[in-house]
Amino acid sequence: MVASTSHTVLVVDNHAADLKQLSSILHEANYMVLGCNCAEEALQLVHTRSPDIILLEVVLPDMDGLSLCK
Repeated sequence: MVASTSHTVLVVDNHAADLKQLSSILHEANYMVLGCNCAEEALQLVHTRSPDIILLEVVLPDMDGLSLCK
């Protein structure tokens, strides 16, 4: 099943290679991808872009992923 471009995924990962690879896979599946490498930027994107789902690294440099979820 191919996803609609109306679905937005926020990918938060502080490892650039992992972020790039996952973003590429999701783009190929027709998802709109927002990517960032820190919790602060992720919070801004959540409030301004309202992604449908968030794929989140648990260990981030500025805040752990579990705290970000709260």
